Amino acid sequence: LAGAPVYTAVNDITRLAPEIITSVLAAVRNQVRITFSYRANPAIEPVRRVMDPWGLVNRDSHIYLVGFDVDRNAPRVFRALRVSDIKRSHDPAEHPNPTESVHYSEEKVNARLVIPEGQARELMDAGEQQTDGTVLLHKADKDWLVRTAAGYAPEVQVVEPAEVRQEVISLLRRAA
Repeated sequence: LAGAPVYTAVNDITRLAPEIITSVLAAVRNQVRITFSYRANPAIEPVRRVMDPWGLVNRDSHIYLVGFDVDRNAPRVFRALRVSDIKRSHDPAEHPNPTESVHYSEEKVNARLVIPEGQARELMDAGEQQTDGTVLLHKADKDWLVRTAAGYAPEVQVVEPAEVRQEVISLLRRAA
C-alpha cells in the first residue's frame, strides 16, 4: 500500500452528499421548485423550506444553496451541508434567477470569543485558543461570525469587537 497523502482536502465539496448536488442542479436546469429540510443549528430540529433554486455557490470553500425562499418571500442562502431531503416539485419556479449579481459582505473582523470546552467546534476550528481561555479569530467573515455565534448562544459569547457582539444580540432578539 502507498503511504498516506501529506495533505487531504476536507471542505464542503468533499463532505457534501452527491444527491444534494444532483437534486439542486436538476431543479435549476428544469426550473422547478424544491422543498428541503434545513437545520440552521445542530441543536435544533430541521425546518421544511420551499425554494425556487438559482444554484450552488462556492464561497471560502463552503457550498451554499442560493434561491428565492417562497415562505419568506425573499432571496435566501443556505449552507448546503445543512440541507437534506430535497424533493423536486412539478410546480414551475416562479422567481427566476435575478439578472443582477448578488453581493456578499466581504467585511473581515478579528474577534475574541468565550467558548466552553467541547462546544461550537466550527468556531473553535476557525480560531486559536489563547492562554486566557478565549478563542481568537483572525479575519473572519463578519456575517458568518454573527450568524454562527448566534446559533451557539448562549454558550458562546463574543467578547470583542463590540459591534459584532451587538449584532449577535440584535439577531437573537429578532429571532425571539
